[in-house]
Amino acid sequence: MPPKPKFNKEEILNAAFDIARTHGLDAVKAREVGEALGCSSRPIFTFFPGMEELQKCVVQKTWLFFGEYLAAADNYVPAFKMRGMLLVKFAQEEPHLFRILFMNKNEETEFAEMMQKRLRSFTGDFAAIEKNCHLSYEEALKIFNALWVQAYGICCMIVHNHCIFTEAQVGGLLSSCFAGQMLLLKSGRADTTDFYPVKKGSEEAAKYSRGNEYA
Repeated sequence: MPPKPKFNKEEILNAAFDIARTHGLDAVKAREVGEALGCSSRPIFTFFPGMEELQKCVVQKTWLFFGEYLAAADNYVPAFKMRGMLLVKFAQEEPHLFRILFMNKNEETEFAEMMQKRLRSFTGDFAAIEKNCHLSYEEALKIFNALWVQAYGICCMIVHNHCIFTEAQVGGLLSSCFAGQMLLLKSGRADTTDFYPVKKGSEEAAKYSRGNEYA
């Protein structure tokens, strides 16, 4: 009769998650997980067919951890703004986990497709923007996209150690982005932002030089 495994599946996954949290997903290797457990790598393969499967489970656990992290926003009003601020805080506190979820170098998609994925994760916040601000689906989507890109950009600067943000600065940047989008939508001039730079001296450049064609 084979000996009973010293560690169970959950304990192995937790050890792998702690390694990913501290050093990144690429650091989740058999030897490192075994050392974290104080044993050889053999028990890992009692429960996981390979390291790829263990890493996949680490990613799933990271999504669950992230969901629980953002759930704290439900105790605030407006929850969608707090969730954006918590997204940035997550990048500050858990940079390796943020990289796993949102900076996967193997994931390359069109902007619209990527935003639909994000939208599925924030359906409640999107519905709140749409309902509370009296916006159409398309208008709410414009604001959601702008807020996400703003928050994500802040997160990337943090994770890459390019900049340090205070909570007040993050809140102010997200508020400015939201207010700017709302003003554009309510003014009926949202489409005027869709212009491209033109060469100096051209007929199109003349109207820009007057300043009244810029959004």
